[in-house]
Amino acid sequence: MINLRYHIVSIVGIFLALGIGVALGSTFIDGVVVAELEERVDNIDEDRNNLRDDLDVARDELADVVSAQAAQDVAAIPLLGGGRLTDVPVMIIAAEGVDPAAFQTIRAAILGSDAEYEGTLWLTDRLNLSDGDNRADVAVTLGLVDDAETLVRVALETRLVTALFPPAPETVGNVLGGTAVDIAGELLASADAELSVAPPVIQGGLDSVLTQLRDAAFVVYDNEFAATGALDQVPAHGTRFVLVSNAEADLDPSEIFVPLFDAVVEEGLDVTIVALEPAPLDDNADATSFVSMIRSNPDYRSTFATVDHAATFNGTLAALVVTDTREVLHLGTSPDALAELPPA
Repeated sequence: MINLRYHIVSIVGIFLALGIGVALGSTFIDGVVVAELEERVDNIDEDRNNLRDDLDVARDELADVVSAQAAQDVAAIPLLGGGRLTDVPVMIIAAEGVDPAAFQTIRAAILGSDAEYEGTLWLTDRLNLSDGDNRADVAVTLGLVDDAETLVRVALETRLVTALFPPAPETVGNVLGGTAVDIAGELLASADAELSVAPPVIQGGLDSVLTQLRDAAFVVYDNEFAATGALDQVPAHGTRFVLVSNAEADLDPSEIFVPLFDAVVEEGLDVTIVALEPAPLDDNADATSFVSMIRSNPDYRSTFATVDHAATFNGTLAALVVTDTREVLHLGTSPDALAELPPA
């Protein structure tokens, strides 16, 4: 029979053995290991101190940003106000490929201004007339007898100008009466022919070109939230146009926008056009960007307003102001912009 004293001696022996083992084990820890552990502790302390310094810098930068934004907000207050474009007809013309979220931001700003929104006309890449198949389809849609590139471009440009920039109601008869002859003359002149009797080059009504292009899938008409959902009723005389494009757009500006710009400049049309590029341009932006293309052309620069950061708060505000005032200003954050916001 094992007595209590035996148990006590056994337990004491176990603890004594453990103590001796720990003591002996600690004497074999290499000094290099200890030094490495101490170095790691020192590195942790240094990293912690660096993080504290970085945090202080970040706090200072945040304070500067908040201060700068507050100053911008104060400057923007005189420009704000709902109803800025009340009852003013506004149509958006955008190239497909533009970021949908940026477009929605721009459209929301226009709707919030109480403008008489006439919808958005989306331009597809089928309007690239350098493509022979597209050109042939446009010729068929417009009722042209030839799909030569020069003829198709002139016909499409002339009809778009007539459809998008209608004259005052009292002058419609005279303008429409001469437009068919003008188109025929331009087509024949471009083909080195003499104008005698105008041939039936174009079939159908001149006022139906937008619906014709929509039905043939050259354009897409988005009438969500529009005052009227009928494409044949817009745009009205005096409509102000907001054009949206960028480097990611499916259609190059030279296909549709540039011919429209040229027509407005050459014919001296009283048309308000505000060209928008949704994202801010970087310091390397050149004349190939949408708004920089306009700003680098003296005729365009003096005729059309531009905003290069239109999907930002200040950008949408700038776009609304120039659409309202019709001032030809070039606003944004890129080097070729005059300022970020218009003067109050």
